[in-house]
Formats: sequence, C-alpha cells, structure tokens
Amino acid sequence: MAVWKYPHMKNPFISMMILVALSTPAYVIYNTSTDATMNFDMRHALAELRTYDHFLKYYLPSHTNISSYFFGIIAAMMYMKFTRSDSQHIIKPLLKKLLTFSLVVLFSLNAFTTFLPFVNIDNKKSIFNAIFGSLLKCSWGCSYSILFIVFELKSKSRLINVLSHNLMHYLAKISYCVYIVQYSVIYGLYTNFHVPMIYGGFNMVR
Repeated sequence: MAVWKYPHMKNPFISMMILVALSTPAYVIYNTSTDATMNFDMRHALAELRTYDHFLKYYLPSHTNISSYFFGIIAAMMYMKFTRSDSQHIIKPLLKKLLTFSLVVLFSLNAFTTFLPFVNIDNKKSIFNAIFGSLLKCSWGCSYSILFIVFELKSKSRLINVLSHNLMHYLAKISYCVYIVQYSVIYGLYTNFHVPMIYGGFNMVR
C-alpha cells in the first residue's frame, strides 16, 4: 500500500526486503547454532508436529521463510513494471540469462549440502553456516520468482497452454490444500519408504 501511494519509495523498499531476506535466515542460523539447512528431522515425521520443537522453531515460522515471501513480492512488483514497459524485447533475454544463472546457483548450493556432513564445521555460532544457509534459502525464493516472471512474460507455448488448462488449475488448488496439511503428506511419504531417510543430520535417501 505504501509503495503504491509513494512510488518513489519502491527502490528503497525493494533494497530493504532483499537485505532482510538475506540477513534474517543468517541471523537465525548463527544465533541458534543450527545447521545451514534448518530442515526438520524426518525421524520425527510420525510424531505430533505441534510438539516437535525444531519444526516449530525453524521450519514453520515466517521469519525463517521470509526470503521466499519477499522475493515473491519483488517478483510481482517487477512483473507489473515489465508489463508496462515498451522494452520487453530487451528484458526477456536478460531474464532468461538471469534465470539460468539463478538455477545454476540453486542446484550448486543444494548439491553442496550433500558434502556438509563430511566438512568439519562447528555449528556453534558458525559464520559459514549462517552465510551458506542464507544463500541457500534465498536461492529458492529468487529462482522460482524469476521463473514465474519468465513464464508469465513468455508468449504462448505448449507448456503454458498445458499449465493454463482448467484441469491444472484444479490440481493446483487440490495439491496446495494437501501441502497446507503437511502432516498427511509426510505420513504418506514416510510410511511408504522402505529405506532410511536420515544420514547423519541431513534428510537424504541412502
């Protein structure tokens, strides 16, 4: 609302959101001495999540997921700006390059998490964990925000036609409802896996 009323505040507001998105997860990881991923432990998936301390502190709260929210807001603001611009022929190629870069960073950071159990890092007040965890969180929010803009600005294609179909809209609504009720998703997945999902302190199938 404030940005719409005072357009000159948009750039400082975006800068503030990016700063908060980067600093908040880093602060939480550093201050609580948790691991860089802040994922809840699947060993407790069948327990009552409302009483699971790690889930309540690090997975559920808004402040640990603030990067996704803020990058989504920024993406919406940028989309509105791009749709009113006469230079979309310049913006689209740049966005595609930015998307490629962000996806490379995203997959690289996530791939590196598989090596973390073998890296001798003291989690207590770890600056490395704070920086890495913050970048990991932000890479997700940034990547899918750019992806949404690229798809939205893209001219008609088979993929867009499929995703725009009424059936896909229905499935999206249903799947989101299932996602909100995460306990049922976790229970369904966990009870159908016949291999351990924990290796050290990280969620991975071995």
